[in-house]
Amino acid sequence: MHHLQLRHFVALIVLCCNTWTDLRKKEIQLPITLTAGLFGFLLAVKTKDVNLIYLAGFAVGGLLACFSMLTCGSVGLGDAILLISTAALLPWDSVLTSFTAALVLSALYSLFLLVIRHKDRKTGIAFVPFLLAGYLLCYAPFLFKAVLSEDQLILFSHKLLHF
Repeated sequence: MHHLQLRHFVALIVLCCNTWTDLRKKEIQLPITLTAGLFGFLLAVKTKDVNLIYLAGFAVGGLLACFSMLTCGSVGLGDAILLISTAALLPWDSVLTSFTAALVLSALYSLFLLVIRHKDRKTGIAFVPFLLAGYLLCYAPFLFKAVLSEDQLILFSHKLLHF
């Protein structure tokens, strides 16, 4: 397995674990998240992927951490830590793309809550599930390609089309 595929799988596992915890308790699993971030950073050092562009991915989580502090925690610091950990695993454009997709998805859900469910602006929502959804929307083809061969993907898509 290629090191980038390994990083994507670790990121997926971390996002799945934290989605479950965020939905249930509105918190992240710090030991898993920090361990995965350290693993990603050490792998990047080993493969000589650490450069200025690699470090740019940390800016997304860093900005979210600043925003969390400015809003007195209305945006969770755990979400920022998760993004920083994810930035250690994935290329900066993957982090930025997933984060942008998560913002759009969470905004649409918030609009649904405001208009349809008649909730107010103070209603809290778990953000990690949107990070997972944004990641899957952007990178599901890459993940399937890493698991299945190209022939298996073609066969799978034909079976889906003829279902």
